[in-house]
Amino acid sequence: MLSIKILGLGEITTTIALEGALDHRHPQTGRRVAWAYKRLPSFPSEAEAIAFQQLSADYQQALEKAGIRLLFQRARLIRSQGKIWVYICQERLPSNTIASRAIGPAPVEECRQIFGRVLIELLKIYTWNRDHPELRLGFDGQIPNWAVLDDGPLGYFDTSTPLLRRDGREGLNTELFLKAVPILLRPVVRAFLLQGIVDRYYDPRLVTLDLIASFYTFRRPDAVPALVADANRFLQDRMTAFQLAPYTIAEIRSYNRSDLLLWKFLRAMKRMDRFITQEILGRSYEQRLPQDRKAEQEIRGSR
Repeated sequence: MLSIKILGLGEITTTIALEGALDHRHPQTGRRVAWAYKRLPSFPSEAEAIAFQQLSADYQQALEKAGIRLLFQRARLIRSQGKIWVYICQERLPSNTIASRAIGPAPVEECRQIFGRVLIELLKIYTWNRDHPELRLGFDGQIPNWAVLDDGPLGYFDTSTPLLRRDGREGLNTELFLKAVPILLRPVVRAFLLQGIVDRYYDPRLVTLDLIASFYTFRRPDAVPALVADANRFLQDRMTAFQLAPYTIAEIRSYNRSDLLLWKFLRAMKRMDRFITQEILGRSYEQRLPQDRKAEQEIRGSR
């Protein structure tokens, strides 16, 4: 018998695995593998879903050209419940190779080593965007998006939001972001916040800041002072051409506090949104919100 296990909860996607007597073979190597699946919000038409699949493939290709080591993944279109969905299918990795899990029991020095390896990968994106203004890559560098597989480059596996700008024009229909926002808040977010949310993934300083703050989320605040010092040293030694202001511990702490308050507010609004949708309107609610909040916290991190 098959069962579903939730592996991760994002603001837009939920990552699940099917557990049971499955036998899948990797399409590139032929070895037996287990798969993880990320389901995106439903698409309004098949044409938009197909366009997303193509954008996802283009984004992965551009990331690889920039030098990012991607784990095998592909977008698949599924029709279910009268709707059109896209699932991102990825090889399921041992949990101890996911960077956010690896840092949990690790000494601060090992956290610093993993962090330093992420900075090297992020620099590839920043350099690509500087040298290719006609094809710029938006990127989420937070610690749970990386896999520590060996002594080589870290593996990256979060391509479910393919942010790709051709000649300054965003390829992704950013309404996808709004699917993660309670319906009552969408007009405000669309009018005042959405562009800023998307732009931050193209900003080297903000991407790195978000990476450092994610160590708070995944219960390693003790490592943050050393990471701030390492990040500033990296800016000075490797990124002088970008002319970025150094970070402070107070800035990271303030950013994390604001992010935490926003997340809690949105989570409460989503639960109300789900209640209205299911109990009052009698409709299905697309997003997965665990009933057990402790379980949710264990999956997400400290938030």
